[in-house]
Formats: sequence, structure tokens, C-alpha cells
Amino acid sequence: MLLDAVMETKDAGLRVAKYIREVLKNQAVRIFLQTEEPGAEPEESVLVNDDINEYNSKGELTQGKLLMKMIAGLKLYRDLVRLEEERQELAKKDESLNIFSRNIERLVKR
Repeated sequence: MLLDAVMETKDAGLRVAKYIREVLKNQAVRIFLQTEEPGAEPEESVLVNDDINEYNSKGELTQGKLLMKMIAGLKLYRDLVRLEEERQELAKKDESLNIFSRNIERLVKR
């Protein structure tokens, strides 16, 4: 997600990011925060406290750099979604295996 830091208010972009992370509980989406006013928020604070993936000044990104960042972000998002799907599939198989194991234990006890 390419997100402008300053929209209706100076912190609107950060509030959107916080909503995505805390309310929607979406950790997979990559958030690239852009700003015309670098230094308005300390970069370290934004990256760590607001769970932003990248924080850039609009002036430092060329079209090519932005394209490469977006491609990398989309690939990472795809990989995170795949990992979550695989985790869920393993959890289902684990539950099935536990049920099967309990059934075998009951049969053996007879």
C-alpha cells in the first residue's frame, strides 16, 4: 500500500496505518508511507512504533525506484499470504491427526 502521510490532517496516514494493523489486524499488507515533509515524524519512530514497512520522502523516489519497491512489496505480500494458508492447512492436518490418534487410543483400550 502506498500511503501519503499527510492527507486531511498531518497524521492521517499514520492513523490509517494504525487502523490497518490494530483494528483490521492485517500484518501482511506492506505499507509504504510517503511524505512531502520528511522529518515531521522521526523515521525510526514511524518504522518501529507505527509498524510501517518503508518511510520515504516523495522527492527521493524516482518512478523506477517506486516500481521496484512496489514489485518487491507485492511479492512479499504474496509470500506472507501463502505462508498463512500453509499454516492453516497444517493446523487442520494436526487436528485431524489428533482426532485419529484419540480414536486409535480408544480402540486399543477396548
